[in-house]
Amino acid sequence: MKFYGELTILTLLLITNGRIFFLKKTNLDPVVILAPISLFLSLLQIAAWNIDFFTLTTLVLSILVSLSNFHALFRYSEQVYIDHYSPLMYFWGILTGIISTVLLFLLIFYSPVELRKEKLGIEEEKILLTGNFKSGFQKSSAFDIPDGTLYTFKKIKEADEQTEQKPSIIFFADKTGDTLMYKPYLQLLSLQGYDVYSADFFSKDCRWLHSGGDSKYTRRIIMAIQKVAAPQKFSMNREFYNYNILQECNAMVTLLSSQEFNTKNDTEEASCKKFILITDTMGINAAKDYANQHPQKIQTVISLASLNSYTTQGFGTIAQTDPLLAQVLQGKIPLERKTRYQMNEINQMIQETINLIPQETKTEATDESL
Repeated sequence: MKFYGELTILTLLLITNGRIFFLKKTNLDPVVILAPISLFLSLLQIAAWNIDFFTLTTLVLSILVSLSNFHALFRYSEQVYIDHYSPLMYFWGILTGIISTVLLFLLIFYSPVELRKEKLGIEEEKILLTGNFKSGFQKSSAFDIPDGTLYTFKKIKEADEQTEQKPSIIFFADKTGDTLMYKPYLQLLSLQGYDVYSADFFSKDCRWLHSGGDSKYTRRIIMAIQKVAAPQKFSMNREFYNYNILQECNAMVTLLSSQEFNTKNDTEEASCKKFILITDTMGINAAKDYANQHPQKIQTVISLASLNSYTTQGFGTIAQTDPLLAQVLQGKIPLERKTRYQMNEINQMIQETINLIPQETKTEATDESL
């Protein structure tokens, strides 16, 4: 959905910039209204998907196009006919048109691969949470300001399908990524019969940057830049990160064991069920500490960093979810779109993950694949 939103915005900007070549004089200029519409859509994109290269550049470009068309907007609002376009208008139109074209090419070339849940046969749910780490989290009401987002991935079972109950998996994304950066991995993991949960928290009592950039819109990109630009300084904060992720471990286990996320008949069972914790590089020590403190709750802990097939540690499965970032980090052109759809690397990650689950918690692995 994010890709199509950016595609729509850049297309509208191209139409806005190109109108100076095909709109005749002595006519009204209604096409100019697309400039503020593009700006509004750019703000919605950031609100929905946070800041990254494409959402930020399309926002900046939308602002430039809106400002350069300010007088045209005013003339149209006053129903003034076009006399002529100034040389400056042609300059801005050509310049922003070229930028829009380049961004459109990059957007298509680096387009992410999205797996349709209907094709996979899984259920996905996005649940807004409110609360904090001191008092706990619960589902948000219509008028609450969310403090986190919980994502669930579950395989759709056939009516006559007989399967053994598998432990639920709680996944903790590194803060240089977020749940959506790992989404294909989580989707295919749920296809093995595990209920998979992952959350992104933004409550005020668990800060990562202690600055204005510590918001859900900017945290991922700022921490990614910090890790790439100053890896030694980033690693010096490991103990601080462990403390925060330990809070997330406790919040997730408590939330998923609560009556709110279980039926009345399952509440007693949920209170004593065990979970599998899977983390990336930042959370492994915290997850192990939590497992040692609560052995009755945790079946095992798995680190993605220990998987040989996982090559973009700390950032997620970005060969599929953010090919541009993958090229920046790995210094090579991303896989062809057809190859990205095959998910070879992620399928290997799934197999390695299954192999790390203790034998007594595993059932027969499914043979399902894309």
